[in-house]
Amino acid sequence: MRTFWNAISFLAVVNMLALLLAVGWLGYSGRIDRSRIEAVRDLFTPTVAAAEESVEEADGTTAVVAVETSASSEPEQLPVTHLGPITLSELRGDL
Repeated sequence: MRTFWNAISFLAVVNMLALLLAVGWLGYSGRIDRSRIEAVRDLFTPTVAAAEESVEEADGTTAVVAVETSASSEPEQLPVTHLGPITLSELRGDL
């Protein structure tokens, strides 16, 4: 068990050293600066409120589309409701 933990800790230290060296190289070569770091941080850290708003907005647009399609459908046309299950081979064919 001790050799297992030694191997895990060695891999963790090597990975941390690689990350530090990569960030150091990016900083030294001028490929990274404060504005880029802030842009990446803003990209990967959306707030909970913003995520909820985007979900609500997406739900609202699908509801509007559903209402518009039901209002614009003619009474003579029957809706297609039983398409059957999509098989894996059909999905592969579509790709």
